[in-house]
Amino acid sequence: MEDEPDRIWEEIGIEPPYDLDDEGLIFEHLTDNRKFGYLVKFPTPVPQDITADSHRLSWGYYSMKWIYAESYEQACEKALDWRQEFIDRKRKKALEEKSNG
Repeated sequence: MEDEPDRIWEEIGIEPPYDLDDEGLIFEHLTDNRKFGYLVKFPTPVPQDITADSHRLSWGYYSMKWIYAESYEQACEKALDWRQEFIDRKRKKALEEKSNG
């Protein structure tokens, strides 16, 4: 978490407290902003060898995203949506590159 505070606070949806080294202040800040949910870092393999209707996946090459939700189930649903959007973006980019080049 310490490596990516901007992404984490952006995902939670509030500005960070002024002192990220003070755990008590962080908890107070989350409580004051009624943030009692789950912050989970989800991975997904990066699609490779992309065609219009298929792709290859390997856990040797993956991307990760912090996701915040009020329940773990909601976080998982958001993660599945993010994963599909991620694959769709990669597919669109790969197909555009193949048609242009």
